[in-house]
Amino acid sequence: MLKAVARLFSYIFHPLFLLTYLLLIVMNVNPYLFGSIDFSWHSLTLIQIFFSTALLPGVAIFVMERLGIIESLGMHDKQDRIGPYIASGIFYLWIFVNVRDNGEIPLVYRAFVLAATIALFLSFLINLVQKVNIHAVSAGVFLSAVIVMLATFNYTLINMTAVLMLAILLTGLVGTSQLILHYSDSVASSQVDEIDESAVESAEIRTIQPIDIYGGYLIGFVAMAIAIFFMLG
Repeated sequence: MLKAVARLFSYIFHPLFLLTYLLLIVMNVNPYLFGSIDFSWHSLTLIQIFFSTALLPGVAIFVMERLGIIESLGMHDKQDRIGPYIASGIFYLWIFVNVRDNGEIPLVYRAFVLAATIALFLSFLINLVQKVNIHAVSAGVFLSAVIVMLATFNYTLINMTAVLMLAILLTGLVGTSQLILHYSDSVASSQVDEIDESAVESAEIRTIQPIDIYGGYLIGFVAMAIAIFFMLG
């Protein structure tokens, strides 16, 4: 039951939904940043962001799985993540190029798009040598984005302190759900003789350690710091 809840939570807060959720928050916290309170215009922008940063990358990853390029959508092996990282990175770069000079999109949100793009490519590079939990990376970007909103928004329709508390809770829950789903203690010495080497390697591939979660958070914060420096600094 606990794993089922953790799996559902991981689906709801999948990294591909990050920029869609952040846009929803900005629209509700301070819609006047968009220069219009026309809900239809907001809806069109939201659809474009969802289509470019969630739907298209998701379809690309699904096609990779169907074609056998990756073993599973879970991408437990770091080699499986290389293709999805590249495909998602292309879409994220494309959307950033499109919003970078768009004055109708708040500067702070453009910084969030850059941060998500940087986080994605940092994860790709680090993944070549070390396992990275992309859910934790996304959560790190999300929490740091809320902190930026709290620090820079002079006017909000929603109490940002409450939003920050909720963001901290969600960030912790994302990391916890990943540990519940994938963390397993090292194979006990008493059991090593009972399983073959391939089974041990399979277990190691699927294992996520707490350090992977903390490292993911750090990547998210570093990516946001870089984006803020270039966009708002």
